[in-house]
Amino acid sequence: MQETKVVGVLNVTPNSFYDGGEHNEESKAVEKAMEMIKHGADIIDVGGESTKPGADPVTPEEEEDRVLPVVKKLKNQGITVSVDTRKPHVAEACLKEGADILNDVTALEKKKMRDLVAQHECRAILMDSDSVPVDRSSFTYTDEVVSEARKNLKGRIKAAEEAGIDREKLIVDPGIGFGKTPEQDARLIANLDSFQELGCDVMLGCSRKSFFSELKDYPQDKRLIPSLAANQIGVMRGAEYLRVHDVEETARMVKTLKAIESER
Repeated sequence: MQETKVVGVLNVTPNSFYDGGEHNEESKAVEKAMEMIKHGADIIDVGGESTKPGADPVTPEEEEDRVLPVVKKLKNQGITVSVDTRKPHVAEACLKEGADILNDVTALEKKKMRDLVAQHECRAILMDSDSVPVDRSSFTYTDEVVSEARKNLKGRIKAAEEAGIDREKLIVDPGIGFGKTPEQDARLIANLDSFQELGCDVMLGCSRKSFFSELKDYPQDKRLIPSLAANQIGVMRGAEYLRVHDVEETARMVKTLKAIESER
């Protein structure tokens, strides 16, 4: 069974859908990150802009002010850091401070983002989406959502390689909750193993997302167990990375699953 790393979500924003405002002070953010590392996170994914439906845009300068001090502190502690940004200005500042991974919800759509990844030889996460922030008035995917997302990501991988980025540096994410219906999100998770054919590591990011409520009427405060169930399926379908809010519970799930699977 593949190694699966747990990526702890650290939102330094006032308005993220799950924990907005809880960690938007530098000291609180660093404290939360250290807690997640203690509980089993392998990577901390720092984000300074919400991409939930209807989220207001943030200037590059404001996003950098939120994210960069936290990235510096975490790198000083020797932590592997991913930066969740679609802005070249923010990405460049964080890479200069030692950020290890760029998590771009636009899949390195901007040439400058591709050039930065190539220059710094860092890893990058390419996420599939038809709109950022999410536009719930426009759903462009069909019943063939799995092949459509895979085709989109194949195109983004090609663009990255043409910019000089090695495919082994890329991680693909099918973009749960980004422009898909709840049923399409469920189909992507159920067929996550099909993304392995792209020749990249795969990340699943479905933690606490609203599609659980829409699929089976779970309120936001009751999404832990559905998230664990979906992430367990993700591991069994080959996910190398799980991007989650509930690090301790997810890390325990992964360890238990691996221990049981090792006895086959």
